[in-house]
Amino acid sequence: MKKFVLLFFAVAAVNASMAQDSIWLVPTLPQRGAQVTVYFKSDKPVFARAKTLSGGFYSLDGKNQVVAQDLTYGRFGDNWMATATVPDSSYALVANMVRPDTDATAATVAAGLDSSNGQPFLESYRKLAYIYAGQTPTLGIPLDRIKFNALTNRYWEGLSAPPSTFSGKVYWYLKSKKDTTKVLNLLANLPLDSTAVENDYEIADSYARQVGNKPLATLLNIVYHQKYPHGDWNRFAYYNRMLAAKDPAEQLKIIREYKEAYPNVPQDESFISSFTSMLQDKLVASGDLSGALALIPKDASSYDIANEYNNLAWGACKNDIEIPRALSLSKASLDTLQALEASGQAKPLSETRAQYQKALKGDYTLFADTYAYLLYKTGAYKEAFAYEKKSLAGSGPKPQVDIIARYHLFMEKVDKPSKVLASLSVYIANGQSDTTMEAQFKRLYKGSKPAGDAYADLEAQAKALKQAEMVKTIMNDPASKFTLVDLNGNKVSLDSLKGKTVVVDFWATWCGPCKASFPAMQKLVERHKDDKNVAFLFVDTWETADDKKQNAADFIKKSPYTFHVLLDNDNKVVSAYEVTGIPTKFVIDRNGVTRFKAVGFDGNTDNTVDEMESMIAVTSSPHTK
Repeated sequence: MKKFVLLFFAVAAVNASMAQDSIWLVPTLPQRGAQVTVYFKSDKPVFARAKTLSGGFYSLDGKNQVVAQDLTYGRFGDNWMATATVPDSSYALVANMVRPDTDATAATVAAGLDSSNGQPFLESYRKLAYIYAGQTPTLGIPLDRIKFNALTNRYWEGLSAPPSTFSGKVYWYLKSKKDTTKVLNLLANLPLDSTAVENDYEIADSYARQVGNKPLATLLNIVYHQKYPHGDWNRFAYYNRMLAAKDPAEQLKIIREYKEAYPNVPQDESFISSFTSMLQDKLVASGDLSGALALIPKDASSYDIANEYNNLAWGACKNDIEIPRALSLSKASLDTLQALEASGQAKPLSETRAQYQKALKGDYTLFADTYAYLLYKTGAYKEAFAYEKKSLAGSGPKPQVDIIARYHLFMEKVDKPSKVLASLSVYIANGQSDTTMEAQFKRLYKGSKPAGDAYADLEAQAKALKQAEMVKTIMNDPASKFTLVDLNGNKVSLDSLKGKTVVVDFWATWCGPCKASFPAMQKLVERHKDDKNVAFLFVDTWETADDKKQNAADFIKKSPYTFHVLLDNDNKVVSAYEVTGIPTKFVIDRNGVTRFKAVGFDGNTDNTVDEMESMIAVTSSPHTK
């Protein structure tokens, strides 16, 4: 066991040294309450010029709660060195070091803890697996399936008896003992278990399908819904009703019904928070800013209040209501962020002071955009441009396009048209533009060629640049084969589409970001409807409805989308593609090789269309190997 841990971290150190940056702990297997020394070494000039370096030291307890400490590295011979003390409740540690020029993580090391006999706690393996599952992004460790699987297996192999929980028992017999008979007995007897809880039924369906017993899975699902008519499975129905509600009164009615159905949920529960935010949006849109403000919890932290003020000010700005009052709220949100940055108050336990300040600066960037837009609407153009300039400067190399667009809109009020045009041209050629910027460019352009042609030239530059960047990120992973049934009952396999570029989009009817991305995907479908070399597959997955086919069919029927929908009712395909969140899109080439993966939706339809088009173009190119 100890050898496994040492080998594990030796591999991590080798990988780091190959990148000319290495980080390690002394001792390699620390004890609780002990002091740990973190060493870092690099031959890169950026580190040689620094006087001190910073980083973070993180511990995970039995409940996966992360506690962060700031690290300050000083010179120690040819290395850098920092120290920290291990909390008494820890099972795993992570230490990292950030680059002084970009604040990006330069190197990271993880370790289990000595259980005081020279061996790690068994629980340490599970905590390290949690870290490598990508569940803790603030630590600087990305998803690593190989390490996650190795650590998870080591944990289960180390158990001498099954855990006491239902889920633990099923997993232990299934994964560690390969005893499907015992698993089936546990699943079949679940309805007779008086100690069973809702979460047991939530996972039982999936396990029954894993061992190939679909009738049992169906039966367990029926029992689950009967036993828990207001269970977690039914919460998304309220969410969809909130989305479809036409006015605040209807949303208030839904919230009351939800609270009656789930009387024990806390006020900060995720659904309640989402519902409240939706109601606030509706109230502001209807002109009731006071009603929206009244919904802010009385015990909200100053940070949460700042976020609420910004969101409501933005809604008022978009709807052109109570602009002076919204301006005051927006300014208050900015002042709060600056005060928090100076004091460090309200810092989450899981973040270092440096990470917290960075997050606050990021929030300030977005909040300044709100304030600038409100100033613009009051006619304070110089001040509006000054704040929008701050917002753009703080947005990094890839600002939101609407911030860039507003920057140029405000700039036109205070600067020469030639300067505005020159700045617009740079952003358009870099692929950072939208229809607003296109219209502004064409209006201001006074050159020798038609404005439309001049804009097309810049767009061509942007397209070439985008595709060149795409080539650098191209993947070369064989796509998992699958055969699924579509809404018409036809079987569709990935193999049947060989020779084509295939875009696979994983989505669900309850997924807000998925649905928000659909206008962009519909544009792509329409553009390629006559292209026999490109196919789109929309895989409906992670659904909880009793009749998943009807659920998806009803959604498509009520929508304007002409999608070819496939049903991943068992969630096997989404698992095979290792999807951790939706929407997730894969672009697969003519030989069945995954070339690109896109996760999430940034809220910009034009950006999504352009990005997916570039992926499709690079994937379809005969030069792609």
